[in-house]
Amino acid sequence: AKGNTYTVIDISDVSHQKVLRCFTPIKVGESKTPWAVMVEVPMGEVSAEANRLIGFIATIGFISMLVILLIVYVIARSIVKPIKESADFAREIAKGNLDALVPRSTNDDEIADMAKSMQEMVTKLKEIVANIWVSAENIFSASQHLNQTSFELSEGANEQAASTEEVSSSMEQMVGNINQNTDNSRQ
Repeated sequence: AKGNTYTVIDISDVSHQKVLRCFTPIKVGESKTPWAVMVEVPMGEVSAEANRLIGFIATIGFISMLVILLIVYVIARSIVKPIKESADFAREIAKGNLDALVPRSTNDDEIADMAKSMQEMVTKLKEIVANIWVSAENIFSASQHLNQTSFELSEGANEQAASTEEVSSSMEQMVGNINQNTDNSRQ
């Protein structure tokens, strides 16, 4: 290799195993003949430390991946569970169940704010429904009162019509009597 250090992977003539051979030129006295030192190391020894290090890194990587997966699972569950409970609560409200239990959140986050807002919504809905019931009862009471009043007016109108008919009949009799008196007095 023209006076340079170099390495070669080859098969050993002695052990018949794969080996790493390292050649380094040396100078021996005043000699002009190129000399080299060769070291032959079995590849199993050369790669043993690298293989051990690769195994250690792979083990640490696998354990780290499991820890990360566990952390992601816990965080995702802490987010998804309250959202699912809130969706179930909203479905109950949509069905008309205003006594559904509002999901409780122990955290102080957006999901807790959403649960608090949903509680306020249910309280307002209950107030609106109560006001509608009161209004409906008032309308029912007023319609009964109007019904009674119209019945009384109808009765009064019937009585007045009967009285008017009597007066009309009496007037006709009086006109008849007056006409007869007038006729009698002309004779």
